[in-house]
Amino acid sequence: MGWSEPNLTQPRTSHQSVEELHTLLTKAGVKPPYLLVGHSSGGANMRLYASQYSADGWAWC
Repeated sequence: MGWSEPNLTQPRTSHQSVEELHTLLTKAGVKPPYLLVGHSSGGANMRLYASQYSADGWAWC
């Protein structure tokens, strides 16, 4: 969550987290391939990222 303002009107979803990660990586100029590492629900998010953005080239652990 960092310094982001909380969104109290909607619960956070995995799809929203994955889209935000993709936007962050793109705007930061981080070039693929990516090594994605997640634990617990983060692991599920990494798998979702990998399926949504498979063209980026990625590896997940």
